[in-house]
Formats: sequence, C-alpha cells, structure tokens
Amino acid sequence: MTTFVAAGDAAGAAARPDDQAFAALRYEDALFASRLPRSRWGDDGQRLLNGALAATANGADDVDTRVRLLAALGRARTYAGEVDTGVTALSEAVSLARRSGSAWALAAAVLAQRATQTDPAHLHERLAGLDVVIDAAVREGDREIELEGSRLQLIDLLESGDVTGADRARRRAGELILELQQPLHLWYPAMWAAMRALLAGDADAAALVEDFREEGTRWHYGDVLRVHAVQALELHTLRGAPEHALPLLRQLKQEEPLRWAPVLAAALARAGGLDEARTELAVHAPTDFRELPDDLSRMFCLALYAECADTVQDPAAGAVLRRLIEPCDGHAVVLGAGALCLGAASHYQGLAARAAGDHAGAVELFAAAASMNESMHAGPASERSRRELARTQQITERTAGRGGDDVLETGVRR
Repeated sequence: MTTFVAAGDAAGAAARPDDQAFAALRYEDALFASRLPRSRWGDDGQRLLNGALAATANGADDVDTRVRLLAALGRARTYAGEVDTGVTALSEAVSLARRSGSAWALAAAVLAQRATQTDPAHLHERLAGLDVVIDAAVREGDREIELEGSRLQLIDLLESGDVTGADRARRRAGELILELQQPLHLWYPAMWAAMRALLAGDADAAALVEDFREEGTRWHYGDVLRVHAVQALELHTLRGAPEHALPLLRQLKQEEPLRWAPVLAAALARAGGLDEARTELAVHAPTDFRELPDDLSRMFCLALYAECADTVQDPAAGAVLRRLIEPCDGHAVVLGAGALCLGAASHYQGLAARAAGDHAGAVELFAAAASMNESMHAGPASERSRRELARTQQITERTAGRGGDDVLETGVRR
C-alpha cells in the first residue's frame, strides 16, 4: 500500500492518468481486502482516488476506469463513515455504467454498491446485483470477480434461507478458490464446510471445525481464532457442554470487550452462569445496544443477547432486542463471510419477545422459526425452535388457565 501511494503520486506528477488510476484502485483493493483501519489508512486512499478522477475528468474515453474509480471512492467513503457522499459517488458510478452499456462497468459499480446495502431490507437488491456481477465476470473471463460474486452469493442466499442455492454457490466458489490458489482465499472452503456441518448437526462437525482452525492458521487468516471461537461454542453447545468454550471466549473478551460481551453472555447463559451472563448483558443493554459493532457481526450479536436476555429474564433488554432484530424477520442469521449460521432470526426475536413478557407473540415467532429452520434442513436449529415453541405454549396455557400473568421459569437450555 505504501508503494501504491508512491506510484500514484509519481504518476500524477508525470501526468500519466492510466497509471494514476491503477495505483489508486490497487490501493483501495488492498485496503478493502486487508481490513486495516480506515482511520489510519483511508485518507491516502481517498486522496489517490480523487486525484485519479480529476485526471480522467476531461476527454477520458475509458468509461470502465472512471466507473471503477467512482465506485471505489464511494465504497471508501461509505466504510469511512461518510455515507451520504459515498452513496452519491456509488449512484453516479451505477448511472454512468448503465449509460455506457458496459456490462463489466456495471458489474464493478454494483459490486461496490453493496457497501450501502448491508441491512436486511436490501437482500433482494444484493442478490439481483450479484447475478449481474457473476454474468459479467463469466463473459469477461475474470475468475477473481466471479469468485467474489460467488462468495457473496453464498452468504446472501444463506441469509434468505435458500440453503440449496447457497450450497451451489459454495461449490462454485470452492472450485474457483482451488483454481486461483490465492492464499487470501484458501481458508474459506474449510470455514464454510464447518459452518454447514454445524448448521445441519452432522457427525463430522468436530473434525471440520478443527480442520478450519488448521487451514486458517496455515494461510495466515487474521481472524482464525475468533471464527474458531464461535464455531467451537456452537459445537460444544450441540454436545451439551457449552462451558468448554468459555476459556477462549474469556480471553477474547479481555482483548475486545465490546465485541465479545454478547458471545460470552450467551455462552455463560447456556452453561448456567446466570450472574455473569447478566454482567455481560449489562455491557450493552444500558445504551440499548447502540455500541455494538456496526458490521457483519451485529445481527449475530443481537441474536445471542436475545438468548441471554431470555435466560436471565430481563424484560427491558428483551423489548429492545425484539425491536432491533425485527428487520431480519424472515431471514437467517449469518455471521460475517459465512463463518456461522444460526438459522431463522425469528427464533431469536421469539426469545426476545418472551423475555419481554409477550408469550403469544413468542409462540408465533417460534412457529415461524421452526418452519424456516426445517426448510433449511437445519436440524439443531429446528429442534431448538420446536422445543421453545412447546415450552412457551405450555406457559401460555397455564397463564390462560389461571386468568393472569405467569412467570417464566429460569432454565438452562442446551
């Protein structure tokens, strides 16, 4: 990245706009792939992109390059927190690409536009955009962009509940990863295999979770320990021993308190450590969970907090969490780039509703969750939803029989 800065500045001084654009785009691609903090590295990237755009403003006939520069700038601004100007640049990139008639330019713009479409309401737009991206990549023979489109398609289809489609995308992405042999991607297949085995409750899940840890370490994936921690928690929960996940989660919580409090809270709740679980819930509950990281882990964290709020019987937290999870109703909860899938979000909305005292609403949500989880062939998630549905129905029946409110018994659920 330091070299790209030097190259971009030299190209600008020598009035070589093609090289200037090349350096600016490669810098942004490297920053995006490395996930280095924008607060430290983002200014140079935006400066290079703005300079390259200025150099191509007059007389430029390379529409694809200008679209890519606008798209990269829009993505850079969005991830830097400058959402309004990011949306403007991305919209301009898409409009210019459509006017040009270049499928490849449109694919580049649509791919970058995902930075502004991360919320559940844009799922169908994201999926439609990926069809454009993959089609253009196949026609142009760009295997790297085809891989990126397939990787993202896997995640979005999984969120939509289409496990069959997600599996097709996973196989295509896996084949491309093996073909391209880029270390940046070589740990993905093992992570996805472990995720799918955990979702289905397969007998080989333990071996696949360990295989991912080894592959992630081999290829120097920076978040291998973090992903392993959440996969291990799911594995130990399926085995009825969530307490085995606690040592690593406590270590990660010390390193990143705000990010790991929800995961530790859920693990403690499952293991019966209710007092400690309440303490971890209190890390974010007083601010209505606004301080949770606003990234691809947010819905996962909200779901785990809903589980904790239900177990420790915190009605106030449950009410807030139900509202925050509601936009994901009808979707599955997917962590990051497919590290883990918890199944139907409505299950966790149901837990939050029950924590808040709305047992009738929880019954409806658990029923919807059980149906979706069954359609996803997510055995463990389906069993959880059926169990909580039956439990909540019993509470509702007892309440109706007594003609008044009932109190949910505290219990540890495996």
